[in-house]
Amino acid sequence: MYPDVTVAFAVDHWPDRSASPATTPGQPDCPTVETLGDLVELPKDWSFASADVQCAQTWAAVEVKRPAGGNVRYLFHYTADAGWRYQEQGTEWDCRELGLTRPAPFCTS
Repeated sequence: MYPDVTVAFAVDHWPDRSASPATTPGQPDCPTVETLGDLVELPKDWSFASADVQCAQTWAAVEVKRPAGGNVRYLFHYTADAGWRYQEQGTEWDCRELGLTRPAPFCTS
């Protein structure tokens, strides 16, 4: 009907509205257990105890299940230049030493 007609479609890009925004500007979203699992190699027979990651400001902690039993958590820290990185393992940390201004579920104070 219309020879030599070109049709173009313009598509606006809408941000993913399902993604949750960071709670405070300059602070990261809480990572998933899968994201944190990509950062560490757990010893044989160890695993993350659940999919629940506990977050406070630039810190994240996740419970680890191990055959010997006992509570242990892996602590991760976020920086803008490096992203999420493994920090250490333990049971609880002092919020003030981590620079946290509010209590966190993985802190003693």
